[in-house]
Amino acid sequence: METLSHGVVRLSLLPLRKEPAEQSEMISQLLFGEHYYVQELSPNNQWLKVRNAFDQYEGWISLKQHHAISEDYFDQINESEYKICTDLVARILFKQQVSYITSGAILPLLNN
Repeated sequence: METLSHGVVRLSLLPLRKEPAEQSEMISQLLFGEHYYVQELSPNNQWLKVRNAFDQYEGWISLKQHHAISEDYFDQINESEYKICTDLVARILFKQQVSYITSGAILPLLNN
């Protein structure tokens, strides 16, 4: 599972569920820019159990919403200083498209 071992959130909000199912209780959420460890793949190969790098909180995310990153990039994010969005909603240019992020979103490795 090397390609699934680390990830970063590339959506404004990513629901963190108690069990690997859409109907499961949402126990938390991950914000744009947060990074996580992948703990396991669900038996149906549609969900990932993840552990947030910031507070070690665990839950399930949809595999469709996972954005894999290398261990080197994960370590670089982990060790860098980063900016945090303080606006209620902000616009950023990400991959040449305007994206909207929420308050608390992390902007790791931001140069400008």
